[in-house]
Amino acid sequence: MSPESPREIVQVAGLPTQVNIYSDIPYLDFFDLFMKRCLFTDEFNGLAADLLPLTQTCLPLGQVVTAIGALEASRRATVKSSRGQQSPYTVAFMSYGESIKTLRARLKASDAFRCGGVLWCTLLLGLFELMTETSGDRWAKHMLYGTARIIQSVAATTTQFCQLDRRLFGAFRSLEADRAILYGEDTFLSQEPWSKFRQELVANPASQVETIFDLLIEISSFSKA
Repeated sequence: MSPESPREIVQVAGLPTQVNIYSDIPYLDFFDLFMKRCLFTDEFNGLAADLLPLTQTCLPLGQVVTAIGALEASRRATVKSSRGQQSPYTVAFMSYGESIKTLRARLKASDAFRCGGVLWCTLLLGLFELMTETSGDRWAKHMLYGTARIIQSVAATTTQFCQLDRRLFGAFRSLEADRAILYGEDTFLSQEPWSKFRQELVANPASQVETIFDLLIEISSFSKA
């Protein structure tokens, strides 16, 4: 999609190629390209199409999807903005700021955690921060005080988890384990009852990748021993 196009067509995985879903989210195709490289787990592929329904009902999620897509577009020499239009780089940071503002307002609602888009929004905001700052401190704080706390709040009131929840938790586990090791801090994932939740939330608990994450999480607990 060119930067000036207001609407784009998304091919949905698993459906015939002639079946399309129209989306008003700018740079969705570039978001899809970026997420295809972020294979935190084997189940992370095809995420853009699966998140599309949530972006229609969760405004801050749609905004951060635009932010990441525009940032990806800004790093490609083939993408140019027309005269009088904002560059993809400008769109990226404006959309990021709008998503932060909208998410804060959304979290004030009593039913905020019932929206799956809120969880994905916090995770994707952290990814945007990881891509745009050199120190990583903002990302680390976002993971610790934002995504981690929301995940704990959601898990405390949820008894059943869908496949999309498991994919999010798998990505979060990898990022949170890295954060804990890099910053020499403990993580709530090493505490009860998260050892129990692991069996329910991890898509493939027996995989070698998940075993490595388990070791990183266990090692992080030594920092507080």
